[in-house]
Amino acid sequence: MIGIIDVSHNITGIYGAGVLDYYAEHNISFDYGAGVSSGGTNLVSYFSKNPGQSFLYYNDFALRNDYLNVKKTFEDTNALDIDLLFEDKFSDFLDYPFPLDQTGTYGIKIHIVATDALTGEPHYFNITEKTADRLAILKASSNIPVYNEPYNLGDASFFAGYLSDPLPFQKAFEEGCDKVILILARPLTYRRDSLRDRILSRLLKTRQPELSKAVRNLSKTYNDSIYEALRLQKEGKMLILSPELHTPLYSIIRDRKELSTLYQKGRQDAESTVEFLTK
Repeated sequence: MIGIIDVSHNITGIYGAGVLDYYAEHNISFDYGAGVSSGGTNLVSYFSKNPGQSFLYYNDFALRNDYLNVKKTFEDTNALDIDLLFEDKFSDFLDYPFPLDQTGTYGIKIHIVATDALTGEPHYFNITEKTADRLAILKASSNIPVYNEPYNLGDASFFAGYLSDPLPFQKAFEEGCDKVILILARPLTYRRDSLRDRILSRLLKTRQPELSKAVRNLSKTYNDSIYEALRLQKEGKMLILSPELHTPLYSIIRDRKELSTLYQKGRQDAESTVEFLTK
């Protein structure tokens, strides 16, 4: 059983889109998927056999300002318009078909990770089963604290999944995977700095105290997970794919040529994984 995990966030998710588009176009299949933030939308495009959908999203929104209004942050409202972001580009996710097995049930499981705003714990939504809530789940997984209010879904409220489980490969192994491909949002050499997590933790302490605790430990959680992923890669249980951001991130966000380069890098890296997937 082979799993695919995409933890893409922000505009660098176009790298993961390149990886998954290559897999879709070459009929390379997986038994399980887990996505965080825009990695979730990449996975939905892949599993529903819609290659190219995510690329259009990143390429279009790269130069748009209408879904990001920093002024709203200081007005205690949503600076990132999650509804606009998803309703404009991904409203058809509600109708995306997922493959059924011979028994007429879903032959795959796709978990989208979000963080419970009250407890600070990760929540793994099975998006193949929750058809009616599919778009809301993707919004919840991409919801960023400070920029946004908690996203209400059912009886709970959520923020982005990376705050509680930034690299959810342990979940994949718990679900029965023998091997996992992990798509990162940053270079493999990147280690998360605790300073900004401590700052964000202070900002959340009054309104979301339990979430504040999780965020305070986020850099350690992320960095420890990277070391564990590297260990699993040495054992042949995991293959890590990561973008090489030679160009500063702020330049990539505004440059469609750089975005296209990052997308093509994802496709090339996916091609190099065929041996890992087949042996």
